[in-house]
Amino acid sequence: MRAGQSYVVSGGRTDQKVRSRGRHGIRGWLGGLAVPVIAILVAGIAIAAVIVFYHYPVSSQGKAPQFYLEQGSNYDTANSLGLFHATSQGTPSNISGGTTLFVNTTFGSSDTYLLNVLDVYNATSATLHKPVYLWVNGTLPTDVWMYYASSPITFTGSPTPPTLSGTNWTSGAQISLSVNAGPAVEVYFAFVLTGTASGVGDLYFQYSITG
Repeated sequence: MRAGQSYVVSGGRTDQKVRSRGRHGIRGWLGGLAVPVIAILVAGIAIAAVIVFYHYPVSSQGKAPQFYLEQGSNYDTANSLGLFHATSQGTPSNISGGTTLFVNTTFGSSDTYLLNVLDVYNATSATLHKPVYLWVNGTLPTDVWMYYASSPITFTGSPTPPTLSGTNWTSGAQISLSVNAGPAVEVYFAFVLTGTASGVGDLYFQYSITG
Protein backbone atom coordinates (compact mmCIF):
# COMPACT_ATOMS: atom_id res chain seq x y z
CA MET A 1 0.00 0.00 0.00
CA ARG A 2 1.43 3.38 -0.99
CA ALA A 3 0.75 6.83 0.48
CA GLY A 4 -2.04 8.65 -1.32
CA GLN A 5 -3.96 5.49 -2.41
CA SER A 6 -7.63 4.88 -1.50
CA TYR A 7 -9.07 1.45 -0.76
CA VAL A 8 -12.77 0.56 -0.91
CA VAL A 9 -14.46 -2.31 0.93
CA SER A 10 -17.63 -3.56 -0.83
CA GLY A 11 -19.52 -6.78 -0.16
CA GLY A 12 -16.60 -8.36 1.70
CA ARG A 13 -13.91 -7.77 -0.94
CA THR A 14 -11.28 -5.08 -1.21
CA ASP A 15 -10.86 -3.38 -4.61
CA GLN A 16 -8.11 -0.89 -5.36
CA LYS A 17 -9.85 1.65 -7.50
CA VAL A 18 -8.87 5.20 -8.06
CA ARG A 19 -6.99 8.10 -6.61
CA SER A 20 -8.78 11.38 -6.11
CA ARG A 21 -9.50 12.94 -9.52
CA GLY A 22 -11.25 16.15 -8.69
CA ARG A 23 -15.03 16.25 -8.98
CA HIS A 24 -15.08 13.14 -11.26
CA GLY A 25 -13.00 11.00 -8.85
CA ILE A 26 -14.12 8.58 -6.17
CA ARG A 27 -17.53 10.25 -5.69
CA GLY A 28 -18.52 9.52 -9.29
CA TRP A 29 -17.28 5.92 -9.13
CA LEU A 30 -19.24 5.19 -5.95
CA GLY A 31 -22.44 6.47 -7.54
CA GLY A 32 -22.62 3.38 -9.75
CA LEU A 33 -22.68 0.88 -6.88
CA ALA A 34 -25.94 -0.62 -5.64
CA VAL A 35 -24.59 -1.68 -2.22
CA PRO A 36 -23.46 0.35 0.79
CA VAL A 37 -19.87 1.41 0.48
CA ILE A 38 -17.37 2.32 3.19
CA ALA A 39 -14.30 4.35 2.21
CA ILE A 40 -11.18 3.71 4.29
CA LEU A 41 -8.22 6.08 4.03
CA VAL A 42 -5.03 4.67 5.53
CA ALA A 43 -2.33 7.15 6.51
CA GLY A 44 1.31 6.27 6.90
CA ILE A 45 2.33 5.22 10.44
CA ALA A 46 5.70 6.31 11.84
CA ILE A 47 7.40 3.56 13.86
CA ALA A 48 9.64 4.83 16.67
CA ALA A 49 13.03 3.28 17.11
CA VAL A 50 13.65 4.64 20.62
CA ILE A 51 11.16 5.64 23.31
CA VAL A 52 12.35 7.33 26.51
CA PHE A 53 10.09 8.33 29.42
CA TYR A 54 10.80 10.91 32.15
CA HIS A 55 8.82 11.67 35.29
CA TYR A 56 8.80 15.13 36.84
CA PRO A 57 6.92 15.75 40.10
CA VAL A 58 4.96 19.03 40.15
CA SER A 59 4.36 20.96 43.36
CA SER A 60 2.27 24.07 44.06
CA GLN A 61 2.09 26.31 47.12
CA GLY A 62 1.20 29.84 48.08
CA LYS A 63 3.87 32.54 48.13
CA ALA A 64 3.96 35.94 49.80
CA PRO A 65 2.69 38.74 47.52
CA GLN A 66 5.24 41.12 46.01
CA PHE A 67 2.77 43.92 45.22
CA TYR A 68 -0.23 44.35 47.44
CA LEU A 69 -2.73 46.68 49.11
CA GLU A 70 -2.00 47.57 52.74
CA GLN A 71 -3.13 49.87 55.54
CA GLY A 72 -1.70 53.36 55.10
CA SER A 73 0.06 55.67 57.52
CA ASN A 74 -3.20 57.33 58.65
CA TYR A 75 -5.21 54.12 58.87
CA ASP A 76 -5.07 53.79 62.65
CA THR A 77 -6.41 57.32 63.21
CA ALA A 78 -9.28 56.94 60.74
CA ASN A 79 -10.06 53.48 62.09
CA SER A 80 -10.19 54.68 65.72
CA LEU A 81 -12.82 57.27 64.70
CA GLY A 82 -14.90 54.60 62.98
CA LEU A 83 -14.35 56.19 59.57
CA PHE A 84 -12.30 53.53 57.83
CA HIS A 85 -11.77 49.80 58.24
CA ALA A 86 -10.00 47.14 56.16
CA THR A 87 -8.77 43.91 57.76
CA SER A 88 -5.10 43.17 57.17
CA GLN A 89 -3.48 39.75 57.53
CA GLY A 90 -0.59 37.55 56.45
CA THR A 91 3.14 38.11 56.10
CA PRO A 92 3.80 40.71 54.91
CA SER A 93 0.67 42.24 56.37
CA ASN A 94 -1.69 42.99 53.47
CA ILE A 95 -5.35 43.45 52.60
CA SER A 96 -6.18 40.36 50.59
CA GLY A 97 -8.66 40.17 47.74
CA GLY A 98 -12.28 39.87 48.82
CA THR A 99 -11.80 42.04 51.92
CA THR A 100 -14.51 44.70 52.33
CA LEU A 101 -13.29 48.29 52.61
CA PHE A 102 -15.52 50.27 54.97
CA VAL A 103 -15.38 53.98 54.08
CA ASN A 104 -17.63 56.01 56.41
CA THR A 105 -18.64 59.64 56.60
CA THR A 106 -19.46 62.01 59.46
CA PHE A 107 -23.13 62.93 59.90
CA GLY A 108 -23.82 66.62 59.35
CA SER A 109 -20.46 67.34 57.71
CA SER A 110 -19.97 68.96 54.35
CA ASP A 111 -17.06 66.67 53.53
CA THR A 112 -14.86 64.11 55.27
CA TYR A 113 -11.28 63.64 54.05
CA LEU A 114 -9.48 60.37 54.79
CA LEU A 115 -5.89 60.86 53.67
CA ASN A 116 -3.37 58.06 53.11
CA VAL A 117 -5.53 55.37 54.71
CA LEU A 118 -4.43 52.86 52.07
CA ASP A 119 -1.39 52.33 49.91
CA VAL A 120 -0.16 49.83 47.36
CA TYR A 121 3.34 48.48 47.92
CA ASN A 122 5.59 47.12 45.16
CA ALA A 123 8.47 45.16 46.69
CA THR A 124 9.89 44.08 43.32
CA SER A 125 11.08 47.54 42.28
CA ALA A 126 14.08 47.35 44.63
CA THR A 127 15.40 44.16 43.02
CA LEU A 128 13.93 43.41 39.58
CA HIS A 129 13.62 46.93 38.15
CA LYS A 130 10.87 45.76 35.79
CA PRO A 131 7.95 47.90 34.59
CA VAL A 132 4.99 47.33 36.92
CA TYR A 133 1.55 48.87 36.44
CA LEU A 134 -1.60 48.90 38.49
CA TRP A 135 -5.08 49.21 37.01
CA VAL A 136 -7.96 50.07 39.33
CA ASN A 137 -11.44 49.44 37.96
CA GLY A 138 -14.89 49.55 39.51
CA THR A 139 -17.28 51.86 41.30
CA LEU A 140 -17.56 53.71 44.61
CA PRO A 141 -20.60 54.41 46.80
CA THR A 142 -22.63 57.54 46.07
CA ASP A 143 -20.82 60.79 46.99
CA VAL A 144 -17.47 59.07 47.57
CA TRP A 145 -14.31 59.95 45.62
CA MET A 146 -10.86 58.39 45.68
CA TYR A 147 -7.49 60.05 45.02
CA TYR A 148 -4.07 58.51 44.43
CA ALA A 149 -0.48 59.77 44.26
CA SER A 150 3.10 58.48 44.21
CA SER A 151 3.85 60.41 47.41
CA PRO A 152 1.77 60.96 50.56
CA ILE A 153 -1.36 62.96 49.70
CA THR A 154 -1.64 66.40 51.26
CA PHE A 155 -4.61 68.63 51.96
CA THR A 156 -4.78 72.35 51.21
CA GLY A 157 -7.71 74.13 52.89
CA SER A 158 -7.09 77.62 51.56
CA PRO A 159 -7.97 79.05 49.15
CA THR A 160 -11.47 77.65 48.94
CA PRO A 161 -12.40 75.05 47.83
CA PRO A 162 -10.02 72.62 49.57
CA THR A 163 -7.77 70.59 47.29
CA LEU A 164 -5.80 67.36 47.50
CA SER A 165 -2.38 66.80 45.98
CA GLY A 166 -3.37 63.49 44.36
CA THR A 167 -5.16 62.57 41.15
CA ASN A 168 -8.91 62.07 41.19
CA TRP A 169 -9.42 58.39 40.36
CA THR A 170 -11.55 57.23 37.44
CA SER A 171 -12.26 53.59 36.63
CA GLY A 172 -9.60 52.04 34.41
CA ALA A 173 -6.82 54.38 35.51
CA GLN A 174 -3.32 53.05 34.83
CA ILE A 175 -0.91 53.77 37.69
CA SER A 176 2.84 53.22 37.44
CA LEU A 177 4.55 51.27 40.22
CA SER A 178 8.00 51.40 38.65
CA VAL A 179 11.36 53.06 39.24
CA ASN A 180 14.69 52.50 37.52
CA ALA A 181 16.49 51.84 40.79
CA GLY A 182 16.23 52.49 44.48
CA PRO A 183 13.69 51.61 47.17
CA ALA A 184 10.34 49.91 46.78
CA VAL A 185 7.51 51.96 45.31
CA GLU A 186 4.29 52.92 47.05
CA VAL A 187 1.10 54.51 45.75
CA TYR A 188 -1.04 56.34 48.31
CA PHE A 189 -4.83 56.54 48.41
CA ALA A 190 -7.25 59.01 49.99
CA PHE A 191 -11.04 59.19 50.12
CA VAL A 192 -13.34 62.20 50.12
CA LEU A 193 -16.97 61.78 51.26
CA THR A 194 -19.89 64.14 51.61
CA GLY A 195 -22.00 64.01 54.77
CA THR A 196 -24.66 62.06 52.87
CA ALA A 197 -22.39 59.42 51.31
CA SER A 198 -24.03 55.98 51.17
CA GLY A 199 -24.33 52.77 49.20
CA VAL A 200 -21.89 50.14 48.04
CA GLY A 201 -19.24 49.79 45.34
CA ASP A 202 -16.58 47.41 44.05
CA LEU A 203 -12.90 48.00 43.32
CA TYR A 204 -10.70 45.68 41.27
CA PHE A 205 -6.91 45.94 41.51
CA GLN A 206 -4.90 44.41 38.66
CA TYR A 207 -1.09 44.29 38.68
CA SER A 208 1.05 43.71 35.60
CA ILE A 209 4.83 43.17 35.45
CA THR A 210 6.68 42.93 32.13
CA GLY A 211 10.17 42.42 30.80
